Amino acid sequence: MEKYILLHKDIEKYWIDNSKVTYNTIQELEANNILKKLDENEYFSLYELDRTYLIPLVFSDKNNLSFKKFSPLKYEISLYNLKK
Repeated sequence: MEKYILLHKDIEKYWIDNSKVTYNTIQELEANNILKKLDENEYFSLYELDRTYLIPLVFSDKNNLSFKKFSPLKYEISLYNLKK
């Protein structure tokens, strides 16, 4: 599983000025080898996130979870044998 971050540059100056925290964070993550810049042009920068920092949105340490992927945006998740 790989995770990418697409940072748009083709936005209004107001939003760029108010996103300095985002840019500073990305620079720090790059310096710490957490993000790797894959491509850049005048419209966007594309980064890849180090796999060791990926955390599943749904996690179970037991075998009581299954999922079916319908599309990149649609999944069916089944949980069973749950306790309070």
